[in-house]
Amino acid sequence: MNRSPYTSTRAMTIVEVCIAATVVLIGVVGLIQALTIGAAMLETSRSQTLAAQIIQHEIGQLRLLDWDDTGTSTANADILALTTDASYTLLSAKPATHPFKTVAPTFGVKKTVSNVQTDLRRVVLSVQWTSKVTGRVYTRTGETYLGKNGLHASY
Repeated sequence: MNRSPYTSTRAMTIVEVCIAATVVLIGVVGLIQALTIGAAMLETSRSQTLAAQIIQHEIGQLRLLDWDDTGTSTANADILALTTDASYTLLSAKPATHPFKTVAPTFGVKKTVSNVQTDLRRVVLSVQWTSKVTGRVYTRTGETYLGKNGLHASY
């Protein structure tokens, strides 16, 4: 019997199969880790965006108030304070109507008002939340200056 020159009688050994399986396993583990890191980054990005929207909303609400109302006793307090069960404790007059109560249940907002001059107030808004994926606590801060005669600037 003559063998064809194109056929080989050599097969893969068990060592070669183990090495190939190890290489595939390392690749799959790397892909899973990349997917996990990507999900954490996406969740952080969404939370950062939501925190910026909360800050802009609160600054907009402040600009609608009269000058005398921007320095009230609730000015240096938590607007949305986190409680132990990650729900809101609202310190404003209308707790059920806050727009971020259902959208961001793990977010807390603190507002601090200080007088810079007699006709200029500095307002600092800090949003704090805990990541669902990593468990880390994040804070985003925004500030604005409110002028008595309607001049406003935010950073």
